[in-house]
Amino acid sequence: MIMKQKVTLQDLEQRCPQLEELITAAQNLKNKTSNQEARTIITDPIERIQNQWDEVQEHLQNGRQQLNEMFKNSIQLLEAKEEAEQVLGQVRGKLESWKEGPYTTDAIQKKIKETKQLAKDLRQCKINVDVANDLALKLLWVYSEDDTRKVHIITENINASWARIQKRVNEREAALEETYRLLQQFPLDLEKFLAWLTEAETTANVLQDATHKEKLLEDSKGVRELMKQWQDLQGEIEAHTDIYHNLDENGQKILRSLEGSDEAVLLQRRLDNMNFKWSELRKKSLNIRSHLEASSDQWKCLHLSLQELLVWLQLKDDE
Repeated sequence: MIMKQKVTLQDLEQRCPQLEELITAAQNLKNKTSNQEARTIITDPIERIQNQWDEVQEHLQNGRQQLNEMFKNSIQLLEAKEEAEQVLGQVRGKLESWKEGPYTTDAIQKKIKETKQLAKDLRQCKINVDVANDLALKLLWVYSEDDTRKVHIITENINASWARIQKRVNEREAALEETYRLLQQFPLDLEKFLAWLTEAETTANVLQDATHKEKLLEDSKGVRELMKQWQDLQGEIEAHTDIYHNLDENGQKILRSLEGSDEAVLLQRRLDNMNFKWSELRKKSLNIRSHLEASSDQWKCLHLSLQELLVWLQLKDDE
């Protein structure tokens, strides 16, 4: 529509001198005659031409005003676009300049604070984006018959950029919060698990000693009691299996984030200690089971042998 307005205005401006010459010629002709009828014949078309000229002048003025308004609105949109892109670029630059790790508790707190400030800056950027959107909507409404594809492209690009950056900031803040929570909770969970491991090791050692006592085969009730205690221990081990795997997985995540720091060395030692104790407990539990099952099998064999002996003695006694 802007190009069409330009062409129309140029055409009107080119015709203005012709209209002025025509009116001047008619006026001169009117002045040369004293015949009233002739003067009337000349006056009527002059007045019609003059009225048409006035309309053309008004249309020309309105066209110029509309065209100037178009340029003004377009310039405002481009300026708002540049301002929005500038502030979004600043936020994007801060995001890309941040380096990962090591993620100590203090470092995480600092990064969370920086990210929250960046989210605040991004909310301020939304003001610039909204200004650009408002100007674009105005252009789309006022000049709905014009080719507004460029306006659509401008707003879509700005809004897409803002949405992408907001998503990155939100994801970073959420990840940092989760890492901080993990760093705070992990030592507590690890201590709790190690304490349980110590208790389970004590129970396993007691059971192991009991299964190696002499004359165990002579005490079937004792074997059954030890088997029940082993089942309780094995149930505890199975109940803590997921906890162990979660601790090991989270510990490895924290190790990667702490890579190169003293905290990483200390944590690696604790994880190695946990893995060793867990492995030893499971091995000890399996050994206890094997020994108890073997003892139980031997007791069953002995019991059957005694039963057979009693039957044989009964037969001999009958004879």
